Order: sequence, then structure tokens, then C-alpha cells
Amino acid sequence: MMTSSNITSQFLLEKIPAEVILQLKVALDADKTITREDRTISAATRAAIDAVFEAGGKVGLCTGRPYAPAARDVLKIFPPESVHVVASGGALVTQTGKRISGREMTGELVLELIAAATTNGCGYWFGIEDKLYINSTKKPDFDKFLYPMKIYDASEAPDITHIPIAQMSISELNANMRAVLKEFETKISYTVMPDFKGDDYVDINAVGVDKAAGLRQLAEYYGLPVEQIISVGDGLNDFEMVGASYGVAMGNAVPGLKGIAKLVIGNTDDDGLAEFLLALIEARKILQAK
Repeated sequence: MMTSSNITSQFLLEKIPAEVILQLKVALDADKTITREDRTISAATRAAIDAVFEAGGKVGLCTGRPYAPAARDVLKIFPPESVHVVASGGALVTQTGKRISGREMTGELVLELIAAATTNGCGYWFGIEDKLYINSTKKPDFDKFLYPMKIYDASEAPDITHIPIAQMSISELNANMRAVLKEFETKISYTVMPDFKGDDYVDINAVGVDKAAGLRQLAEYYGLPVEQIISVGDGLNDFEMVGASYGVAMGNAVPGLKGIAKLVIGNTDDDGLAEFLLALIEARKILQAK
């Protein structure tokens, strides 16, 4: 791990392989990487993402969010040609949500998990295209966080028996539901994480799917080794992504992620991501001029 509180182009030239800088392909976590701690996105971050595209590079999401809540705010700052990994690696999509590739769960499997969550008094949610369906005491938080996006009650969802689902989540976790998740481990991948209030919830994907798997889909789309993609994250669901690529941790990242990252940059509230992206662009210009 290499850490700097003052990222410059020269520093990056010394630390990042030239071929990685020249490709200028970047995948970003959303919450507390692109967004600040208060969930806003700074003008500096917006401008830096635009600058990557203006320089001929590409930058997109590699987020745990399904497409629908990502489209509510974070996706709005990207240009139309952007490509994104959503739902913790469950799908690779265009800016408009069109599926490019993915490894989704079957609707039958999701229905089994919903039944188990309901039996054990847990809440749940899942996305289908641009709609998010929820049955949880957390719904008021979603309504507030994602306003003015409409959040649908799970009772309004279509029959998902034959609809592939990129990801579902379960909240209000208890010991019984945690035991059920272990019973499903041959069929699912999952990560338990704290939400913004510190309550545990779990993101669930098809077995073998995580952000690293999604990043490999993105690398295949670009025709690159995954090691030549720069990923930036901060949380517990970013470990695989950061480990698979040229992984960068935010200054506000969980300690374990900083430990495996190749580089640690500034805090999100200090525009650490914007500083990094702009220095990366300048480093690339220096290499191109040689």
C-alpha cells in the first residue's frame, strides 16, 4: 500500500505502471467514493469525471447499487457513452440501463429467498430495470434517500418466476436469516454490510458474482486485462474489485481495504477522487508526450 495526501502527476508516474495510466479506464464505487459522506456529489468530482472523457479515457460505476437507484443521482453525472457495472457485479449496462452482459439469479431462486426473509421477519428489496421494489421497514429511508424517485411496494412487482434478477438485498437481519444464508451458499454470493444508520443488511448475487466479476466483464468489453483497469472504492464490498485491478482506496475507506490497495488517495469530503483523476490525466499527458 502506498499513501499520499497530496496526489500529483509525478507521484502517480512513480507508482502506477505506464500501461495502466495510458489506458485511462477507471471504475468507481458510488457511495462515499463519488458521493461525499452527506451523499452529495461535489462540483469538483463532476468536473474531474468530465475531464477523463475529454482526455479520451473512460470512467464508469462499479457499484453495489442496482441500476434504478444508481440512475436516481449518481449516473446523471456521466455522459451517454458510459458503461457501468451495477448490482455488485450482477450486470454490465449502458448509461440508459440496457444490459450488455451479466450473471443474474433466477427468479425462482429469488422467490425462495423472499419466502425465507418473510418467514424470518426480514425485509427485502430488488430491482427490475428502472424500478425498485421493496418490502421493509427501511422503506421510509429509501423514500427519503432516493427522492423524487418512486419506490414501489413489493406487492406491485410482476411475477418474477421467469425474470432474471441481478441482485436482491435483505434487511432487518437476525440469527435465523443468517443461518438461512449459509444454507444457500452453493447458490449465492453475499456480503453483509452496515447501512447509513449502522444496521446490517445483505446484498445477494448469483454464486461467484461480486464486483471483481463485474469488473472482468467490463475489462472484456474494453478488450483489456482487468489489471489495467483502475478501480476506486471505500467499503466492504470493494475488496474483490480492488484486489482484481489496479486498486485504489479512498482516504475514508475501511482499514482493511486500505491494506490491500496499491494506492490510498484523499478523503471523499476533501475531493480526493477529483484530485486523483486530474493528476492521472496529467500523468497520461506526460507519457503521451514522450
